[in-house]
Amino acid sequence: MPMNDANRTGDGEDRRDSRCAGDGRTSRRSRIKQRVKLAVFALLPAVALILFIELFVRVFGLDRPSMKSPFLTPEFDAIIQDDDRLFFSLKPNLNCKWLGVTVTTNSQGLRSAAIGPKNAREFRILSLGESTTFGVRIENDQTYSAVLESELQQRDQSRTYRVINAGVSAYSSYQSLKYLEYRGLHLEPDMVLFYHEINDFLPTTIRFGKWDQESSLGLTDRQLDESKQRTLHRRLYSLSAIYRVIYN
Repeated sequence: MPMNDANRTGDGEDRRDSRCAGDGRTSRRSRIKQRVKLAVFALLPAVALILFIELFVRVFGLDRPSMKSPFLTPEFDAIIQDDDRLFFSLKPNLNCKWLGVTVTTNSQGLRSAAIGPKNAREFRILSLGESTTFGVRIENDQTYSAVLESELQQRDQSRTYRVINAGVSAYSSYQSLKYLEYRGLHLEPDMVLFYHEINDFLPTTIRFGKWDQESSLGLTDRQLDESKQRTLHRRLYSLSAIYRVIYN
C-alpha cells in the first residue's frame, strides 16, 4: 500500500508539471500575439499617413518634373519605336510620308536599302548620327550618306561602295555608340562615319522625355542607361509618387 500511495503521488506531480508547462507555452503564445497586434495597430497610422501623402502627391501632380519634351512631337510616333537597348529607334519596313517626304526603312530599321551579305569587292561604310544624318525633310536618295555612296561609286569603279544610313533623329553620340556596339559591328563596316552636335548637350528630357518616365529627370543617356540595371530603384520609381518626388 505505501508503494501504491507513492506512485499515485508521483503521477499527480507529473500531471501538475505537464499542466504548468502547457500553461507556460500558452502564455508565451498569447504574449507574442499581443505584441503583434500592438505592432500592427502602431503601424496603421503611419501606413495611413503614407497612403494619404501618396494620394495627395498624385492628385496634385507634385511628382511631375517641370521639364518636358518640347522637341519630339507626336509626329515622331509615326517613325520611331521604343527600344530596350537604345531607348528608341526607327521602325522597320517603313514606307510613309513624313514631314512632306517619303521615308522608307529596311527590315533592320535603317534608312537604306536591304543589306545582304558583304561581298569581297564591297567597301562598306556605316554612317551614324542624328537628324542631319537621318535626313529630315529630304528624300532617302538625298541624304548625305546616299550622295556619298553615289559619288564614291562614280569615282572608283574597281569596287562596290555601300554607305549604310543608320542615323536617327534626336540621337545622341551615346546612342550611336551603343548602336555600333550592339548592332552596327554585325554589318561588317570597313569605315564608320560619326556625326553629332547639339543633342549631346541636351538631357534625355529635352529630346524624348515624358513626365511619368525616368527620362523626364534630365539625366544624361549614360546615367539613364546605367539606372536600368538598378531594378529596385526603377520598380520604386514606377510605383511610388513619393519616391519620384524624393528622387527628383
